[in-house]
Amino acid sequence: MRHPLFATLYVAALASCGGKAITTAEPVPSPLPPSLPELQPVPAGDPQGSNGVPGVAVHGEGVSPGAFRADYFRGTTHVHTETVDRPSIRYPWSDLHGIPSPEFRAVWTGTIDVTQPGAVQIDSDISWAKARLFIDGAEVAFADRITHVFDAGPHSVRVDYENAWHTTGFNMSFTSHGRLDAATARARIGPSMTPETQIVHVDIYEADNRYNDVVVSLRDATRPVFLVLSSYRAVRWILDNAGGVDVRGVAYGAQQPGPTVASKTAVPTYEVKDVGYESAAAAAVTGRAADRVIKTYASAGEIVDGL
Repeated sequence: MRHPLFATLYVAALASCGGKAITTAEPVPSPLPPSLPELQPVPAGDPQGSNGVPGVAVHGEGVSPGAFRADYFRGTTHVHTETVDRPSIRYPWSDLHGIPSPEFRAVWTGTIDVTQPGAVQIDSDISWAKARLFIDGAEVAFADRITHVFDAGPHSVRVDYENAWHTTGFNMSFTSHGRLDAATARARIGPSMTPETQIVHVDIYEADNRYNDVVVSLRDATRPVFLVLSSYRAVRWILDNAGGVDVRGVAYGAQQPGPTVASKTAVPTYEVKDVGYESAAAAAVTGRAADRVIKTYASAGEIVDGL
């Protein structure tokens, strides 16, 4: 998770050395072994990671992940097991069960249910780490964006992950919707926009949540709302619309692969290539500036009200 300050410090260091570039090697993770040691049994309990909003789902996809068993290791020593709803983790230093980030390893094993046979996009925001991916027991060459063709039905997925930095960050998503450019998104969004529709842009660098979740709570809006959700790191945006706000749609995106939008009820969503952290996203995809901008570096949740 490189902080934007990194670039500023690099320029300052370059200037102090008379403009001569200083070469520093980024950390290189050691290769993952063919498998990690025998894993521990999964404890009983409901999946964790929905951030207090049960029953949410990513709608409109031909694929949906089921529960995943997450086994966390310090090197080769097993430390903790939990059940989560997708392969995803984020923490600094040793804030997860005392595991120092440079020694963190994980194995996620679970299933995805493919309801519509065809290509599924498997996107990963991996930061400084290495990973291996196994689908139905066979290894698939890992990349941050993978397109894999599935038959309909359940399929097993295993992800082996080894971190190599002082913070840990990984997020994997399974989608089939495809990404739009800004012009195509604007053409599709246009018919849903009316003069009274309020455009709200939430812009963050990353999630302040162990599972890369950010809850957007909609409250007390008497006019229709269109949301633009942008980030640098991939997050799962969770819409909490207990107030029954008229949400005309959600445009979202990130610089890193794999953002998604989840909600209890389906709303029109548009993943846009040109939407990302500190971008002029609202105007690009809706044709006009946002009526409200909520901007922060790291967030676990934001409230949209009073519209």
